Amino acid sequence: MLMTNIPFGISEEIRAELGRRKLSLRDLSKASGISYDSILRKINHHSRSLSLDEFIAIANALNIQASELIARAERALAAAQGEVA
Repeated sequence: MLMTNIPFGISEEIRAELGRRKLSLRDLSKASGISYDSILRKINHHSRSLSLDEFIAIANALNIQASELIARAERALAAAQGEVA
């Protein structure tokens, strides 16, 4: 089911947005106030889930509405699974 992959999809979308902006995880760490090690574990390694506060801080650091990041992740996952979002 699509919803089980949303946390992974959000991490993928955050990485994609960083790539579009040519920003690093270190840049995101500085802009969001979240430690680099925490971002590395949660965004790259998926070993921990983002808290709501962290997710909002990252969205704010990227100057994107949190709901837009979720919508992008849903669309990307639906497209990957051949569904219509």
